[in-house]
Amino acid sequence: MSTLYDLTLKKEVARECAWGVMAKFSKVSDKVENSKLLEVIEEDFGKMLFKLSGMSEEEVDRFNAIIDFLNVSLKKIQGE
Repeated sequence: MSTLYDLTLKKEVARECAWGVMAKFSKVSDKVENSKLLEVIEEDFGKMLFKLSGMSEEEVDRFNAIIDFLNVSLKKIQGE
């Protein structure tokens, strides 16, 4: 497979996972009232998500690490 195809596939997988994180932010915000920290993190994460299409492979790898971190943290806040 071509490198461009691999990068595109990697971005699509990251995009799907990132939207899952955005959904978790929504669920957590229902549990935690007026958390400025969560608002700022969600806003910054959303900005990163919209920049995904222009990211290099290394940037996508870093973004995936952020996705993994946020998934674990938000699950703990949700009580899962």
